[in-house]
Amino acid sequence: MNSAEVNYTFILENAFGDRTVAKADAIISDVPATIVLTDTAVTVKTGGYFDPYDFILSATAADGSSIMGEVLCDEIDTSIPGNTSLTTSCAGRQLLCA
Repeated sequence: MNSAEVNYTFILENAFGDRTVAKADAIISDVPATIVLTDTAVTVKTGGYFDPYDFILSATAADGSSIMGEVLCDEIDTSIPGNTSLTTSCAGRQLLCA
């Protein structure tokens, strides 16, 4: 059985400089595909630009083939201040974000 522990930190800052932080830990088992991220902690100012695809370095299936075109990410509304989490999926595959 393959497994991995993934740690996330999300920081959101509003126009007044108020910051909020949320942390999440996950253990993922039997993961046949891997997404490599450039960053797992992102700070976005309220109303600022954020594209989750900018943080995906690569996505590969268990056989090593690229599955970048299959990756789907939730949209984040940066006009709403506070903590949020982002879900990444890939055409029914379980994913490991590293």
